[in-house]
Amino acid sequence: MQEPGQNLSRIGPEGAAAPSEWLGWWVVDYIDILLIISASLITWCWTAMRWRGRTHAQVHAWHRDRADLIARMSHMQDVATRARVHTAQVTKATAEWSAGYKQGCADMISAMAALRAGIASQTEAETEAEPEAEEAASTK
Repeated sequence: MQEPGQNLSRIGPEGAAAPSEWLGWWVVDYIDILLIISASLITWCWTAMRWRGRTHAQVHAWHRDRADLIARMSHMQDVATRARVHTAQVTKATAEWSAGYKQGCADMISAMAALRAGIASQTEAETEAEPEAEEAASTK
C-alpha cells in the first residue's frame, strides 16, 4: 500500500516501484547538456589551437631550415667561385712556369753547345798555336 511520502505514479500494479525509478539515473537536465556541450567545445577549441600552434611552429621551422639551406648553398657557391679563380691562377702559373722551364732548358742547351764549341775552338787554337810557338822558339 501507499506509505506516506511515496508518489502514486511510481507504484505499479504489483505494488513495487515503477520502471521510471530505476531509470532515474538516466534523467538528464538542461544544465548537464550545457556542461557536455561546453566541455566538448572547450576540448575542440583547445585541440584546434594546439594543432594550429604546432602547425605554425612546423612552418616556422621549415622556413628557418630553408633559409639555412639557402645560406649554405650561397656559401658553397662562393667557395666554388673562389676555387675556379684559384684553379685559373694555378693553371696560368703552371703554363708560365712550363714555358720558362722549356726556355731555360733551350737556353741551357744553347749555352752548353756554345761552351763546348768555345772550348773546342780554344783547344783547336791552342793546338794550332803550339806548333807555331815551337817553330818561333826554334827559329830564335
